[in-house]
Amino acid sequence: MTRTFLNRILLLIALLAGSTTVIQGAETATSILDRASAKIRSDKSIAATYTISADGHLHSGTLTIAGDRFILTSPQISSWYDGKTQWTYSTQTGEVNITEPTPEELQQVNPFAIINSFRKLYKASLLKSPATEKKIKLT
Repeated sequence: MTRTFLNRILLLIALLAGSTTVIQGAETATSILDRASAKIRSDKSIAATYTISADGHLHSGTLTIAGDRFILTSPQISSWYDGKTQWTYSTQTGEVNITEPTPEELQQVNPFAIINSFRKLYKASLLKSPATEKKIKLT
């Protein structure tokens, strides 16, 4: 799983959370991500289906987050984390990797950890997008 791929999933979560809240005044990338983070923390779980275009390829699948646990499924990979152990299955190789990721490793793969640490790890900026969407770039 690449960091870019997970960042795009993170943006999907931000869009999902942002679509349920009406904001008065000027919106910023930070305010959108803050709302997404609050939504994830307050809900028992949050699920989304996604299609992402990256490097000329389409990636689609589902993502479910419940607290610090997550399940990510796509035709290429399935990954799930129970709060301690992470299993990652590659459909290409037919192999399952089982790890107990360190906090640093989780910062790179857990969508919840990424969205909660965006202030420390990323500079967030809004990109031009249609009125029905919010596109955020994390650098």
